[in-house]
Amino acid sequence: MLSHSKSYDEYTYLRYMSLMKSFAKETVVYGIGSILPRLLSFLFAALGLTRLFDTSEFGIHGIMYSYAALVIVIVTFRMETAYFRFGRMAEDRKDAFNSTAWIVIVLSTLAFMLTLFFSKEIAGLLTYSTDARYVKWFAIIALFDALAAVPFASLRLQNRAKLFATLKVFNAVFTVLFMLFLLLVIPDIFLSATSHDIFDGWTRLDLIFMANAVASGIIVLCLLGQYQSLSMNINFDQIKKVLRYAWPLVIVGIAHVINNLSDRWFIKELSSGNGDNFDASGIYNGCIKIAIFMTLFTTAFNYAAEPFFFKNADRKDSYEVYGQLTLAYTIVACIVFLGINLNIDLLKHMIDSEYHAGLGIVPIVSLAYLFLGIYYNFAIWYKLRDKTTMGAMIGIIGAIITIGINVILVPKFSFYGSAIASLICFLTMCFLAYITGRKHMPIQYPLGKMTLYIVVSSVVFLIFWGLRDRLNGIVLMILSNLVIFAFAVIAYRKDLLRLARM
Repeated sequence: MLSHSKSYDEYTYLRYMSLMKSFAKETVVYGIGSILPRLLSFLFAALGLTRLFDTSEFGIHGIMYSYAALVIVIVTFRMETAYFRFGRMAEDRKDAFNSTAWIVIVLSTLAFMLTLFFSKEIAGLLTYSTDARYVKWFAIIALFDALAAVPFASLRLQNRAKLFATLKVFNAVFTVLFMLFLLLVIPDIFLSATSHDIFDGWTRLDLIFMANAVASGIIVLCLLGQYQSLSMNINFDQIKKVLRYAWPLVIVGIAHVINNLSDRWFIKELSSGNGDNFDASGIYNGCIKIAIFMTLFTTAFNYAAEPFFFKNADRKDSYEVYGQLTLAYTIVACIVFLGINLNIDLLKHMIDSEYHAGLGIVPIVSLAYLFLGIYYNFAIWYKLRDKTTMGAMIGIIGAIITIGINVILVPKFSFYGSAIASLICFLTMCFLAYITGRKHMPIQYPLGKMTLYIVVSSVVFLIFWGLRDRLNGIVLMILSNLVIFAFAVIAYRKDLLRLARM
């Protein structure tokens, strides 16, 4: 009996270790596919665009991309997650792909036509009605990105992480190189006074948006092979199930855009009396680029985590696995948080000095993104238990908090009000996701350890932030990085090593 128990424990251990190794490998590959493209975009924006564009132009740039994110959430109708839900069994994937892909095709085409028709009115709401051309560029970008959404989800569910990463990296590299070509090599073709009438009134922003549209179109062409299984044999009963499952997630997605990207618009509208403060919005948009390293890690983790959670939902030890993965995320996120904010005086040189007035938001925003990553972990229960309406309610509450705090604080504190709004919003959403999940899916989260790591890293940050004006910059940088290294070593020995062995 003892030997049988030992054999069972060894089998459980090996299976658990295999799961963790599989997740770690996928996180690394998805990390390359998500971190490298965003890093390239960040470097181009920080080192290039913040020096090429003034703060007002960069404010328009940020607002337009925020609008695009909102449109993409609506037209994709969260079909990536729906595909994971209805296609997690291999024999169901063809029907799931057919249903989700047709929904995206219809919605994105309809949205494309409506956006072109109402481009002037939409531009007036976002910036100026004369910017209608920018809105048309993003109609094209949103169409192409939407058509790529389900094929990319299919690659993730098929564990074709390398192809996923390759296409993502290619998209980023091509976009940046094409933008540089347009801006530095042949700008006179489009921007000179003697250019063709079709380019009359074009600006450097047009060239940026055009490069993005061309790159997105090429990616759709690369993914056409994923559409081979698409057929006109549409299962309308399944489409109804998919739509019932997904519509609350659309609310979650819209709330996510409000919570993450609406701050640019609120700053533009509320941080000055005339609703025209693109400079403050541009400064904010530039400074949060420094916090990109936290979002890169969170995105890579989430890309690997979502399909992993769905595929392993039926395992007996899934609750323990999910809890330990959340602890691992928290530890590494705390290290990233310290790495960003204790080296802020070095990282600030990545953006033009014109944007340095907003550096104080970086610690607030990076901590907010840390909690957003924890929320992604806590919120997995409502996707697995088909309780997506609960996710919609949490998202709505978060959006109300974001809007309310922005309206109250931005007129008084400008972009600092938006940063505080993000932090309070994501903290609240973490709490709500955890509390509601305990009833439906009581995952064993090690909250004590997670809280300890967050508190210790926050205290360390506050101490060194207070020493910025009292110690020599080089001395402070050496000391702070020694502390980060010590923090990482202690975390590794106490928990990360144990998790790796598991």
